[in-house]
Amino acid sequence: MSKKKEPKDRWTPVARGAIYCAPACGGGCTKAAFQKATREASQVAKRLGEGWAPHLNENLGWYWTVRKGPLQVSASSKPGYFFCLVSDTNDGTGGLGAWTPVDGTTTAATPEGAVKLAMKAVDAYANRIRKAAARARAAATGISLD
Repeated sequence: MSKKKEPKDRWTPVARGAIYCAPACGGGCTKAAFQKATREASQVAKRLGEGWAPHLNENLGWYWTVRKGPLQVSASSKPGYFFCLVSDTNDGTGGLGAWTPVDGTTTAATPEGAVKLAMKAVDAYANRIRKAAARARAAATGISLD
């Protein structure tokens, strides 16, 4: 009897009948869930237009995001809704962290709506930072900032 070879990367999914799950996950993720996530991500990427690319990840289930630069749109935990995160890195992976909250304030009924809300949140954050920087510079009068 031959022993099945363990993948080098324990996060590489392995197909076993209806199961399509990585050994490191162990959640019994299904091929049907993978196919559904793939289909949904592709549809949203196509809907958002050129440059949006689908990404799937597995962690006790299959999840998707679509990314373009620092923007990342995902399905919300609220069925039929989407949320958008804005990263401080151009690959959408986070760097110092996402600039938009995940408390529902960037959740919308459409992916486009989620992007619009996220951009409003980023603009508001950037304005607060600019104001704080101006106050800090004023307070630092007399100190060389070079």
